[in-house]
Amino acid sequence: MLLWLLLVLLVLSRWYLYRDQVRRLGQPVARQRLYSSTLIMITVYLGCLALLLGFENKLIYHPTPATQYWMPPQGLSPLDLQLHSDHGEAIHAWWCPEAKAHFTIVFSHGNAGNLSNHAWIIPEMRSRFRCNVLIYDYPGFGKSTGSPSESGCYAAANAAYTWLRHVQHIPPDRIILMGQSLGCAMACELATKVEHRGLVLLSPFLSIRAIGQELFPIFPVTWLMHHRYDNKSKLQNYQKPLLIGHSTADEVIPYHHGQHLFAASASKEKTFFKILNESHNALPLPFFEAMKRFLDQCERGATPR
Repeated sequence: MLLWLLLVLLVLSRWYLYRDQVRRLGQPVARQRLYSSTLIMITVYLGCLALLLGFENKLIYHPTPATQYWMPPQGLSPLDLQLHSDHGEAIHAWWCPEAKAHFTIVFSHGNAGNLSNHAWIIPEMRSRFRCNVLIYDYPGFGKSTGSPSESGCYAAANAAYTWLRHVQHIPPDRIILMGQSLGCAMACELATKVEHRGLVLLSPFLSIRAIGQELFPIFPVTWLMHHRYDNKSKLQNYQKPLLIGHSTADEVIPYHHGQHLFAASASKEKTFFKILNESHNALPLPFFEAMKRFLDQCERGATPR
């Protein structure tokens, strides 16, 4: 809003300058100067917009191939998987089972690095919740083939879920979908398509277009951006247990996104956990405690084995 106001003020200043030049230089000369300066402003604006749209993928995705950086699993001993998505990509994943697990968590990570950067969360969850964890990479991330796209990332998430159901034969009411940052979009997409017990979102956003519009308010990002990742519309009819955690000091996805997404959800079994003064990727102990309570709630409603 502030930048739009500044743009309006700039246009008004040009108009008053034009009126002054009419008095001093005459209308033809002043008009020519106004046209020239206006043309330059429009050209710069459209050029910046074209660059923004042209680099959309690079602004959203920051993958790290395994050839550039890879952190070996420490204390996990995962089963190394090569899944196959509907897009024909080979999707790399780690399957981390836990003896006598109550739930299986499908974890969708954020927009940077690869699954080896995000695997630190797995020992935390396995020790606190006694759960299996399946973490996977998106196309172009880590050891997965291809290049990331919205449909390609959705297909990767579906490949992970399909493997759990058809190979591991995990019952749907024992599956928890969990996303962090960009991964919230994959978790929300799965939540609208497949059977599961509950949904956990960390640092979620309303839609990627809403984020883009806030970052670049002087451009019509909402109408021109190719990606959607519209989490809000997917949760408006969501009825299963939902936990949203968001930090008040999140420097990447503003706190109000989590609040508004929580309000938009139709679930009658939803919990919002306010994380105080932590950065975007930080997960303090109180959140894990809140997630433990959430899983206990899901356990009471799950079908007994």
